[in-house]
Amino acid sequence: MSSKATTFGAISVLNGIFNGIGCSLAVNLKVKVEVETIEEPEVITTIEIKNENRKVDLKLVNSCYNLVKNKFEYNGGFRIKIYSEIPFSRGLKSSSAVGNALIKAMTDAIGIKLGNFDIARLCVEACKAAGVTVTGAFDDACATINGGLFLVDNYSLRIISSYEVGLYKVIIGFTDSIREKASINPDKFKLLSNLAFYACKLIMKGKWLNAMNINAFLSCAALNDSLKPIILAIERGALASTLSGTGPSVVAISDNPDPIAEIWKEFGMNVIITETLGSKSWN
Repeated sequence: MSSKATTFGAISVLNGIFNGIGCSLAVNLKVKVEVETIEEPEVITTIEIKNENRKVDLKLVNSCYNLVKNKFEYNGGFRIKIYSEIPFSRGLKSSSAVGNALIKAMTDAIGIKLGNFDIARLCVEACKAAGVTVTGAFDDACATINGGLFLVDNYSLRIISSYEVGLYKVIIGFTDSIREKASINPDKFKLLSNLAFYACKLIMKGKWLNAMNINAFLSCAALNDSLKPIILAIERGALASTLSGTGPSVVAISDNPDPIAEIWKEFGMNVIITETLGSKSWN
């Protein structure tokens, strides 16, 4: 049996490391997964990342396979093809997008039908087991499989709020460098948890752009990252700009993306211009 699944990338509105409450917003960068069942209990994986020639660790693939094998008593294996438009390990929720697509395609291929939020919760479990997340990233998992904006409690896997934000242009700036999760000190984030709660309240009032700007200052402070690309974006008309996840990608929301893209390129960044993705336009 074979199956296909498509998920999408997302960007941070509020990093969940501060106090467990995180918020992510889906963007139009695709992940496509094709799986085929095989008799041998193994996974044979090929991965293509758009515009990148980077070797990708297969620990998340193996984690998803082991989860499906153990939870659903599956004794075979899979031949897997992964195509991603999301730059890996840049804070753009590639792990959640790939994990969701893998679990959806694998379970479909063995005749198990799951809802999106069931898949998202399994994705959290697989990402934790693979060591590719600090909080479990339930907010990322919800956004990458459903579309729209999700504010969640990552510790209890509870959705606090979700809504459509409308169509906005999203500018993503990133370099060739990556940031390993093991290098992050969560204690530095927790020192700023009270301010993060304020950003959470803004999101619940629909003021997610303001919350994103607050997240920028808090995340850069916790990671000792420069605010300069973010300030440059705001000076050039961004409605909001922030570090996405733990970076190193920066993102901006703007009706006029070109001036921001130009200055980030001058700053030495690769740039992608895409748009927000609501659940009504999903797939």
